[in-house]
Amino acid sequence: MTDENRVIGNNGKLPWRLPSDLARFKENTQQTGVMIMGHNTYASILERNNKPLQGRKHIVLTRNKFLSSQYASVTFARSVEKALMEVTLSGGRAFVIGGGEIYRIFLQLPEVKRLYITTVYAPELSGDAYFPDIDMRYWKLIFGSTICQWDTKDEYETSHEMYLHLAQ
Repeated sequence: MTDENRVIGNNGKLPWRLPSDLARFKENTQQTGVMIMGHNTYASILERNNKPLQGRKHIVLTRNKFLSSQYASVTFARSVEKALMEVTLSGGRAFVIGGGEIYRIFLQLPEVKRLYITTVYAPELSGDAYFPDIDMRYWKLIFGSTICQWDTKDEYETSHEMYLHLAQ
């Protein structure tokens, strides 16, 4: 999820309120059951929910070798290779859910086959985390929605796109 200027976060939080997109996120991530994220994204989930998200394995990519978790659904991976091994052991599919540096790393990997983007149409939002630039020569749009407010509780209009990675 990003605004038109690629903002994805501000001070460890989403800079918008979009219940319909959170429901969509939940449905998508529960289907695969596995999510890869950075430590800050994981910390923001714990801050918001007081626990990991139910029904999903959390693979947290971090350089901190002293982290451990009290939750069975959380694994700390110290390298991209370890994170990918955990995905393989968990069925072979995962959603990469952020933050900006994690997106940048994984978008360069051949294992990443699909890209789901929600664009938030908001006035300029302040942010300190950004979605990376994407080289669209390597991605083909296979689904694009109209721009609309999907739920009356959504703060802004959004659109949804899905891209497939083209062989390089």
